[in-house]
Amino acid sequence: MRDEGLLDSALAQPGQTFDGVELYPSLAEKAARYAYGIIKNHPFADGNKRTGAAVLAVFLRANGARFKPRLEDMQRAILAVADGTMDCDELANWIAEQL
Repeated sequence: MRDEGLLDSALAQPGQTFDGVELYPSLAEKAARYAYGIIKNHPFADGNKRTGAAVLAVFLRANGARFKPRLEDMQRAILAVADGTMDCDELANWIAEQL
């Protein structure tokens, strides 16, 4: 663990509210926030992209979603987040298309 605070920050994002209203109400938005936060915050010394991808998939499956993108598409999306060519909203849209 490189920085526990950065992990806590990433894990708190999907549950954020404003005036009692969820900022990210859909499963796709929540999953994107988890993955994006972990990938971009770099809380671990190594494996942030793998961890972000795993958390995304496990969260969706644990919540009853059928998420089975092609491996190449998943890799492309995760790498795009990491290199800054895909933002969190774009990731959420991509996830929603896979459900």
